[in-house]
Amino acid sequence: MIDVWKDVAEHSVWIIYASKTHRNGMSFDDILPQLNNSIRKVMNRFPIKRSAIVATGFSGGGMCAHALTQRYPRLIRAVLSNTGMIHEVFTKEAHKYPRNKIAVFLASPTDFRYDAMQCD
Repeated sequence: MIDVWKDVAEHSVWIIYASKTHRNGMSFDDILPQLNNSIRKVMNRFPIKRSAIVATGFSGGGMCAHALTQRYPRLIRAVLSNTGMIHEVFTKEAHKYPRNKIAVFLASPTDFRYDAMQCD
């Protein structure tokens, strides 16, 4: 995903933080605290506009972006999910999904998660 965002990040002076440890099938209870801690370390090291942190990902990474937003609503301002639905663990708690966020769902009718993403 770094290659996808690299040019716009350089142009817009963004910092990209990407996890190399997240994989589909991992427990959110394991990965989310790790991501939260890592993001906060980056925030403490660099002058980051805290109201402009975006979580993004493709497929399972998009699911993780939604999960991170739901678990740490004050940390993430927006979600950009490419073919990544909200995981069923978190749809069961849909009433807890943070309001006042920007959420972008990228998918086409030919994507395998298109129908699930429409439900989200």
